[in-house]
Amino acid sequence: MDLRTGCAFWIVKNGLLASYPPLTSDSSADVVVIGAGITGALIADELTRAGACVVVLDRRDVASDSTAASTGLLQHETDASLEQLASMIGLEAAVRVYRLGLAAIDRIEQPCDEIEDPCGFARRPCLYVERLSSSELRSRFGLSFPGALYAPGDDEIDPFRFSHRLLLKASQGGSGARSDNGHECSIHPCRRRARDRRGTAHRPSK
Repeated sequence: MDLRTGCAFWIVKNGLLASYPPLTSDSSADVVVIGAGITGALIADELTRAGACVVVLDRRDVASDSTAASTGLLQHETDASLEQLASMIGLEAAVRVYRLGLAAIDRIEQPCDEIEDPCGFARRPCLYVERLSSSELRSRFGLSFPGALYAPGDDEIDPFRFSHRLLLKASQGGSGARSDNGHECSIHPCRRRARDRRGTAHRPSK
C-alpha cells in the first residue's frame, strides 16, 4: 500500500541525505524496530541511549513514506480538547496528557542540539489559550481580528532530515545502516541473531 502519492516536499527539499545497503546476512541485536520513519528513528535513538543494540528494518528508504508526507508540525494538543478529555478521564489526567505533549516536544528538541543540526526545528506560537485583544493581536502578529486565544508550545521540524540524522547519529556509535540502494554506512556485528529476508536495515547500536 502506498502511504502517499505525488512528490513529497521534504524529499525534494533535502535530496538524498544517505542510503544504506540491504541486510544480506544474519545479524544480531537486542531489539528489532520495524519501520525507519520518524517513529522508528526516535525509538532507535531512545533504545541506543539506554545501551541496547538495535536493528531497524524497512522495505523502503529511510523516512520515504508517511514521514516524507508529514506536515512537520509538532502539536501538543490532542484531537480532543482539554474540556472533552477531562470529561472522559478526569481533569487531573487530562492536564497530565497535555503537559506530557509539551514535554515530548522539548525532548524532540534535545537530539537536534546533540547532532548539531536543527533539522528545521522551530518554536511556533499557536492561537488557542491566552485571550488577546484586537490591538494585541495586531501588534504581536499583524492580524486584524476582534480577538483570539493564544498558546505557546506548538513547533515544527523537518521530519525527513530529523529521521536521517537520528539514525546516522546512532550509526556513529558503533552501528550500521542498510537499505536497498547499496551503499554502506559503518556496519558492525552485534550479539544476537536477527534476519531480514527482503527489507532495509538501519542498525544503530550502543
